[in-house]
Amino acid sequence: MKTAKLLSLLIVLSLLLNACGGDDPASTDDGDPPQFPEFENIEADLSYFENNSQSLNQENTANFSEAYFYATGLSAVTASGLFYTSFFSSANQSEAEFNDGEWRWEYSYSYEGESVSIVLTSREVGDNILWEMTWSFDDGQGNSFEDYTMIEGSTAKDGSSGSWTFNSLNPDSNQEEPFMETNWT
Repeated sequence: MKTAKLLSLLIVLSLLLNACGGDDPASTDDGDPPQFPEFENIEADLSYFENNSQSLNQENTANFSEAYFYATGLSAVTASGLFYTSFFSSANQSEAEFNDGEWRWEYSYSYEGESVSIVLTSREVGDNILWEMTWSFDDGQGNSFEDYTMIEGSTAKDGSSGSWTFNSLNPDSNQEEPFMETNWT
């Protein structure tokens, strides 16, 4: 029940937010906060499955079906990364604070007794910018969690590479577990 409420709240919030945007790579500029990283939707090419489904014989049907379900499942997982990243746009609407080498954006939402607080931080380490987004949630009925790390990763200052870990919340332990990890150049 708690997970369903959290998922409902997250879906409502994601529909209210715009996707991350910007033309420049994540970088800092003389005392200004870094620009938010961009995330791109990766769409799998499923045309093989669409074009060959009629020519299967009985022997290959099980293998074809299994491969089809793996491919469509992976496609759905990669598309879900955009769900996570839509929350960067709300951080962009709040004022960044700089303290001890770390930029911090904080904002919150409340709806019908439920509340969520989101904190996005970034800091420079060498040629990289490290990012972390944490959440705290309370459904107003005694179910809550604090400092759940939703997204963490890094981007090169020049925008040439990066890595991200997208987490999901384990309802049994109220701890994050990696849902999807990406590395890119």
